[in-house]
Amino acid sequence: MDPTPGAGRYREALPTSPDMLYDRDVRTRVRIVGDDRLRVSATLRDDTHGPGGFLTVHDMTLEAVVRLPDMEIIEVSASMESHPQGTCPMTLVQMQHLVGLRIAGGYLGEIRQRFGGNRGCNHLHTLAQAIGTVAALTFAARLTYLEPEMRTLPRPQWFRRVADREPRIVNSCVIWRENGDLHRRITDVDA
Repeated sequence: MDPTPGAGRYREALPTSPDMLYDRDVRTRVRIVGDDRLRVSATLRDDTHGPGGFLTVHDMTLEAVVRLPDMEIIEVSASMESHPQGTCPMTLVQMQHLVGLRIAGGYLGEIRQRFGGNRGCNHLHTLAQAIGTVAALTFAARLTYLEPEMRTLPRPQWFRRVADREPRIVNSCVIWRENGDLHRRITDVDA
């Protein structure tokens, strides 16, 4: 690893408009693996002006295998195709510290403690956040995928079924707050 400033791996990129300064794309995908696992892949790409023109300065992937139903991360892999410093790839090994972590209350605070600020790569930290958030959001999708009859329910009954099966969704955000408008409306719906 070359410690010379700027000795990373860059790729030429095309700006989407002539006045483009920075273009970030973060994407997260979740697939079900068998009956008891999720494969969560998050990618991040940053295109911006740098030495030599408009370039891809970050292009990285973080992938985690999450065991169900306890949402424990049991396997992690990470890669960097583009990075600004020659030493950036040394941060990849740190992502193994996600193994054993449960995606549950406190997850985002825990990864901030482990990887935030100068304790890790800011961009891999962003991907770890995305993995946790999106994996947690898959509950309703998994329920609907595994129980096809859910697809035919009217929307109010569908939301009621989701809340009945995963009560932790209540108070997870302002829309789902207990005794809020949505909660009251679905509580009055026959499951």
